[in-house]
Amino acid sequence: MAAAPSKPSASLTRAVTIGVSIGVAVAGIALMLVSLQTTAQEVDCSGPNANECLFQVALNQDFARWQLWIGVALELLAIGAFLWLRAADRKVARESAEQQPPV
Repeated sequence: MAAAPSKPSASLTRAVTIGVSIGVAVAGIALMLVSLQTTAQEVDCSGPNANECLFQVALNQDFARWQLWIGVALELLAIGAFLWLRAADRKVARESAEQQPPV
């Protein structure tokens, strides 16, 4: 019979959560910066006609808006993971303090 897989240690889970949270936070910030850059950048309307130029401007603004919302959602996800990790650390610290005999 194969042994049941062991549960990962708390420190490994904590390290993975921190790593993923940092990665998601950096991705969210990068996405928001690209969105702001896209919004600030002017569309070159020298080639297409007026309708095509208006379409390109509207498309860029809509795409930048979606990038901004997704970046904000990623930031909120990273903050949520950080708060969850912080609450879990406090719970572990409280339980270990309760288990220690009084001096």
